Amino acid sequence: MKKILLALFGASMTLASYAIGPITGPTSTCVGGGWKVTVSDVSTGGTYKSSNPLVATVTDGVVPGTGVITGVAPGYCTITYSCACGGPSVETATMTFIVNDEPTITGPGTVCDGGVYHYKGYPNDGQWTVSPTTIAQDVDPVFKFTTNAYIKFISTGAVDIRYTIGGCYAVKAVTSNPSPMCIYGPSTVKCGCSCPETYTCTSPGGVWSSSDPSIADISSSGVVSCHKEGCVDIIYTLGGCPAKKKIMVTTHDHHHGSCISGNLCNNSHGSVSPESDMEVNFIDAGGNIVMSTITDASGNYSLTDIPDGTYTVSPAQDGYSTTTSEVNISATNLTAIVNFLKNTNSGRISPTSVAGVHSVASTQGITVFPNPTSGNVNIKWENQSNDNAAIVVTDVTGQTVYTSTIAITQAGQAALDLNNLRSGLYLISVKSANISYNGRLLISK
Repeated sequence: MKKILLALFGASMTLASYAIGPITGPTSTCVGGGWKVTVSDVSTGGTYKSSNPLVATVTDGVVPGTGVITGVAPGYCTITYSCACGGPSVETATMTFIVNDEPTITGPGTVCDGGVYHYKGYPNDGQWTVSPTTIAQDVDPVFKFTTNAYIKFISTGAVDIRYTIGGCYAVKAVTSNPSPMCIYGPSTVKCGCSCPETYTCTSPGGVWSSSDPSIADISSSGVVSCHKEGCVDIIYTLGGCPAKKKIMVTTHDHHHGSCISGNLCNNSHGSVSPESDMEVNFIDAGGNIVMSTITDASGNYSLTDIPDGTYTVSPAQDGYSTTTSEVNISATNLTAIVNFLKNTNSGRISPTSVAGVHSVASTQGITVFPNPTSGNVNIKWENQSNDNAAIVVTDVTGQTVYTSTIAITQAGQAALDLNNLRSGLYLISVKSANISYNGRLLISK
């Protein structure tokens, strides 16, 4: 400001001549009225003008000295501010202004918990952010300025994915739905076997389907019907989220083993009732347990993929009787049915209580899941003191087949890889100074 001091009638006054200043404020925006920006100048009383209204328009703001810029199309233009500002001539100030395309995001709006999904932003090389990070996370969280993002959804709920470039951004709302639990059932199905294979999933309300019904199809209740040899995916879809299990379909033209089924019942007080969650062992001629399974809610059990030979089928608990439990399995004798009845009038021996493998009880805040499993097992704990816990897995003969040590904090989770173990029933223990957990674990592949 230039000041001129005059003496007039013995008094003094200051006359001001205001010099125009540079235009300050954002130097870019995006196409569309939703991305208007405001610039300003220190002087007042002037007007704003755009060199190319087809790229950006500018209007004088309500506040003197301000201008409101709206992007019309991508490109460059010059914004000019002209003001006499009380001086002898009109002064101008200019700024180069950039208009970008409005950002957009392409990618799915509905996803499944546990999946990784691809999203693409436009224009290229913007910045990605995800909120909340407790539900979804960028697979590459360090390098975020890129055109493509791969988002992993680690939980269920609503997520906002934001792509920012040139001061503008696009937001895509995404819903992460729960994925169904693992599919339980055998990996091999034999056409013609009198033991129909039934598949289950602990997440209710889903729909069963087959990737190739010409090989095998599956009913709404999970029962598989096979038609020819081959590999096929059994699919369980819940809320648009699928779980898959690949199975091999064989015929009796190529003998790969056979199957045994049966039923366990209790004749307590003269009323025959099914025995659920009871362990049944399959013992070879040398007395070795080669396979194990448990009975369902109706007392039924089945064992498949049994090699040729003579075996004894036996419940793990005492007190059961049967006409014969010795069976011979061969290419000409593909199936066997052995039913057991517990007669309490002869000794009245009660079986030991067995926890169902579908819902292993939590002991001292410890949970083992999924159970049954195809090989990957999680151990979750709550409210525990910091310590190391020993993990021991043994088979039904008592032989140790897996050991590990995990670090226990107050609350947390650890993963075990048991994929090298064969299908069958196992015992798993978790022990530390404060934890003593023992449970049954069924591996089904």
